[in-house]
Amino acid sequence: RYMLFRSKISLSTLFLLLASPLAMNAGQLMQGPMVGAIDSSSASIWARVAGEKKLSIRYSDHPKFKDSKTTAPIQAMSENDYCVFTKIEGLDPNTYYYYQVLLDGEPLADNRENEGYPILTAPAPDTQARFSIGFGSGARADRDGLQAIWLQVQNARPHAFFWVGENEAISDLTPEFQAEAYRKQRSVPFLQPLLRSIPQLSTWDASKVPANSSRQESLEIFQRYWANPSYGTDEAPGSFFTYSYSGVDFIFLDTYTYRDEVEQSTILGDIQMAWLQDTLSQSSAKFKVLLSGSSWTNRSVEKKNTWTAFSEDRNGLFQYIRENEIEGIVLLSGDDD
Repeated sequence: RYMLFRSKISLSTLFLLLASPLAMNAGQLMQGPMVGAIDSSSASIWARVAGEKKLSIRYSDHPKFKDSKTTAPIQAMSENDYCVFTKIEGLDPNTYYYYQVLLDGEPLADNRENEGYPILTAPAPDTQARFSIGFGSGARADRDGLQAIWLQVQNARPHAFFWVGENEAISDLTPEFQAEAYRKQRSVPFLQPLLRSIPQLSTWDASKVPANSSRQESLEIFQRYWANPSYGTDEAPGSFFTYSYSGVDFIFLDTYTYRDEVEQSTILGDIQMAWLQDTLSQSSAKFKVLLSGSSWTNRSVEKKNTWTAFSEDRNGLFQYIRENEIEGIVLLSGDDD
């Protein structure tokens, strides 16, 4: 009787806990959190919330959240597919911090998500340090839903990971299902530890945008699901930006928004090409890495997706680099179409 009585008390207590207002009102995420751009004093966090709740980030330099602070809440809205971006600011360089997601000021329903995730801020801008970058392309959840390669990437512990082309399968999909493709990739199990602690930055690959979908609408969906530091300029919106880390400038290029596919006269457009040349000339970084969703290689012009197919821009860029004696150029691309 005594053992049976204790069992009933335990079950009743459990029921009360499950039925408590805190547990009933606790929110959850559909995807994320994912770390975006990190510099020496800030870190961007992306998440997709299950409903119109307010997301904030609790953070501390102590794993037990001693003397923690909380970011201002940001409302998740249906018109943005409940995707939320927030930024942790006022951080110290080259320092580990720990963060926790709050919805409407409360921890998530899943207790495993509330132990916190570590992030490492970048070194001070004038400091050179040894670091590693992971990159790749073609992570297609429609072809491989497990993607065990992420375990190897996680074991390598890169300071950031760059997605360089063919990131999701959006071919022949309408906008609503293009968004679903992002969500499907973002939910790959083996990818989760990397998303939560390692900065993720991405190029935009629109080579597979279906004819019945506008390129601008596809770009807007891309921007909704990534936390890049910026998206082009006020004069020329797009997906190009510069990300600096420990004395290296990573220059991400948008090879789709402004390309001329009819005359094949430009792959960047005049404004982005001028921005790129100005960025290269002003950069004092020892290395300047140009990241492109379209391949730099001398593959057949018939592919129509490589820089070779847009020889005017390709030759003009290389000539500008030579004439201005810009050193430390590294070319990186992930798409071999």
